[in-house]
Amino acid sequence: CIRDRLYPKETKFHQKHAEFFGRLKGEGEVEVQLSYETVSENLDGSRRVEVREGTIKITIPDPPADRGSVGPKRIFQDWARQQNQHFVRLLTYYPDESFYQYCLLQSQARYGIKPPAIPQQMPTQDRLESGLYKLFAGSLGMQSSLQRRTLSSITRKGDYNRHISSVSPPSIKSLDYEQLLEQRLEEDENAKIQVQEIAKLIPADQYFLHFHSFESLGELLDLAIQWGDDLLRLGKPIAQDNRVQEKLEEQLGFTREGMKRLFAQGVATEVAITGSDPYLLDGTDLTMVVRVADDEAFTKQSASWIADARQSHGGLVERDFNYRGHQVIARYTNDRLVSSFTTKHDDYVILSNSHRAIRHVIDASIGEIECLTDAQDYRYISTILPPSDADNAGYYFASDAFIRRVVSPTAKISQKRRTECFNNLVMQNNASLFFRLEYGRSPDSLTEMIEKRFIAPEKIVCPHGGAYAFDAESDTCTCSLHNRLRYLTPNAELSVLNVSGEEAAEYDRYKSRYQSFWQQVFDPVATRITVADQVKLETCVLPMSGSSLYSDLRSAVDKNPKPINVAAIAPSA
Repeated sequence: CIRDRLYPKETKFHQKHAEFFGRLKGEGEVEVQLSYETVSENLDGSRRVEVREGTIKITIPDPPADRGSVGPKRIFQDWARQQNQHFVRLLTYYPDESFYQYCLLQSQARYGIKPPAIPQQMPTQDRLESGLYKLFAGSLGMQSSLQRRTLSSITRKGDYNRHISSVSPPSIKSLDYEQLLEQRLEEDENAKIQVQEIAKLIPADQYFLHFHSFESLGELLDLAIQWGDDLLRLGKPIAQDNRVQEKLEEQLGFTREGMKRLFAQGVATEVAITGSDPYLLDGTDLTMVVRVADDEAFTKQSASWIADARQSHGGLVERDFNYRGHQVIARYTNDRLVSSFTTKHDDYVILSNSHRAIRHVIDASIGEIECLTDAQDYRYISTILPPSDADNAGYYFASDAFIRRVVSPTAKISQKRRTECFNNLVMQNNASLFFRLEYGRSPDSLTEMIEKRFIAPEKIVCPHGGAYAFDAESDTCTCSLHNRLRYLTPNAELSVLNVSGEEAAEYDRYKSRYQSFWQQVFDPVATRITVADQVKLETCVLPMSGSSLYSDLRSAVDKNPKPINVAAIAPSA
């Protein structure tokens, strides 16, 4: 008797009834431990909590041949409602955990039970659309909202019947940097162009991060990880380590400690990082250019890294190909855990995680496309905020061409589609976890999850045309085009040829929002970095003085600076 196992003998019951909701699978007997808390007061008035426990054995009945006689449907429905209430309570504690939300939203299809109201407010369509096109919204930050929209409504993507060339980018001009450079050199005899030589390998339409010391670069990366994997979001720290550094080391095939030793020994003397977009967490093309002083020693260390990769990844593919006179060594696995493309140019070693990105860098190095050294905005800004030659110094530059590329229709719509596919992959992984919760094992395939109503096929359609599958060996879901979570195919390798009318309209609305903020010119950004006990960032944004934001700020403040009375402020503040 449950009553005798849990309650003292002197307890008097007015209603001898208790209900427990659960599901048992298998055969034979199972032990169920029941517990509850009683709260009372001690003699001194303090709070006393007692936990009482009891164990009961339940015999699992054999399933009848006639499935219709299993038992009252009400019992199953009551259990499903209780489980939904449990997930709602968990959502109040873990509001960012999309798995509980998924189970609730799938309740109608899975159990025929309408779920209770979800605690979080559903974002408006305008807010969701705006988030999809924001530069630093991030796929993970959008996923919960996208999942809720996908499972709560019927959306039609529309036919891709418009060529991408019919969608125009923001109509914002560039400053005449060539003329500005001439004027500055004429007016200031101390001004001079100070561009880094390594920048001749950097495409003009990509960002550029340069350091003389790999140790200083590593310390800057540590800071970025502590603040949420993105230095451009220093104003919003996120206490979460997404292991981006480890992922990129494994992909490119090197180790941070090994590279630091090469720099300490003088084998390598400077390093540059470049890429076409800032989406490090989701998956991006990233290329590292290292200037090598001792090719033999660098090659020896590289051979050790390659041997480690072969040992860790049995399915490693190794081959080489020629591109514009450069031999490119390719090493990769099908899941992109390793995705390394290496070549040499003069005394530089180039390592990239994207075959298209390394071709782009080679094109810049041989003059097939404009390199950063020849970009007039970079040359001009180097006369105002020149780089430092100190070992602990770095330099970051986002060119006019890079910003135009990031906000272009191709880049924005590609990232928007990739974010939607990211949501589909997370939903499938949630469905897989939901399956394990009920069956105690992983699903054999995506088909099994669909057949057992853990996910609906019409809700998971890749907007870029990829096909989904369940990788039972890795216990994760994959897309034939976008790959898998954390290792999404870089946007640089995704082509956008046609768009739907809905996508064109969404981009036009994004363009209007962008142009309302930056009304006159694009804004290249240069930052000089000093890594010491405290990291120092000196930033130059030239066209800020012509923007509406700056104009509004100037109109709201006094022309002359005013002293601030700090006497009432604590010294420790």
